[in-house]
Amino acid sequence: MTRPIRYNDEISSREIWNLSMQWVAANRRFIRMIASPYLEYMAADRDDLYQEATIAAYQAFTACLEKGESNQFIPYFRVIFKTSCLKMASGVRAIASIEDYQFTYPEKEEPVVPETEQKKIEEALKRVTRKQRIVCAWLLQQQEPVRVKDISKQFNVSLRHAFRMMSDVYERISLAQ
Repeated sequence: MTRPIRYNDEISSREIWNLSMQWVAANRRFIRMIASPYLEYMAADRDDLYQEATIAAYQAFTACLEKGESNQFIPYFRVIFKTSCLKMASGVRAIASIEDYQFTYPEKEEPVVPETEQKKIEEALKRVTRKQRIVCAWLLQQQEPVRVKDISKQFNVSLRHAFRMMSDVYERISLAQ
């Protein structure tokens, strides 16, 4: 499937980067195979996956150069790339601390939302799922900023699920604008 790549010790960082990009382009199927157990849990698209693979390939090439073990590229790559996949699947890449993350909303100074704003909200909520609409409606009714932990408790879901749901809502709504 993949062959070890031979290179000399006099290789620049830019050449390693180009070599990494070429290797990833030639081994996309192998990369998807390694990432397949984690794909359903990742909030990443195909481009993100290949970018992480390129970074992992760069790190593996660099490690092989430092240790002088060119035949160990594939094992190094697997370990580094699987670690990246685990991080992407667990949400580590998105924010540092889920506990302190707050979703803010505008203060209610007026008792009635202007009609144009209400139409914008309804239009934005058409982009999300039914469950996400329920969560968003609850968020808009709150008087104080709400943490992911509060969403998790209110809807009886895990912190990770609440964070992923709110990340997905944010992406869908921001793409609508």
